[in-house]
Parts: sequence; structure tokens; C-alpha cells
Amino acid sequence: MENLERWVTVAEAAAIAGVSKRALYNWLADGKLVTRRTVGGKRGSLRIYAASLFLPDAPARLKVVS
Repeated sequence: MENLERWVTVAEAAAIAGVSKRALYNWLADGKLVTRRTVGGKRGSLRIYAASLFLPDAPARLKVVS
């Protein structure tokens, strides 16, 4: 399994989750993922904590079923 204890770009998070970037932005708008902005330029770059894709509050399609 991929290392999920890191910050990834929106495109990388979409690839990990197997969804479109648009779906990821919808989840971000709903507050379902842990994010941060990097410092730099007029606006920082958005990063997503990869492990947050699989937290209990994550979208249902991504929850790990045991």
C-alpha cells in the first residue's frame, strides 16, 4: 500500500482515491478532508493529507471495510 502519512496535491489525492479532481474539490468544500496551504506567491498551493482520504469522516466510497 502507498504511504498515506504525507501531504499530496489535489491530482495525487484524486489518483489515490480513484476519483476526478472535481469530486475531490466537492469533498473539500464539504470539509471532508484534512488540508493545508503552502506558503508562496499570491496564493499558496493546496495540499491534502493523504490519510484523511480514509478517515471515518471521509466520503463513503473510500472507507476501509474490515
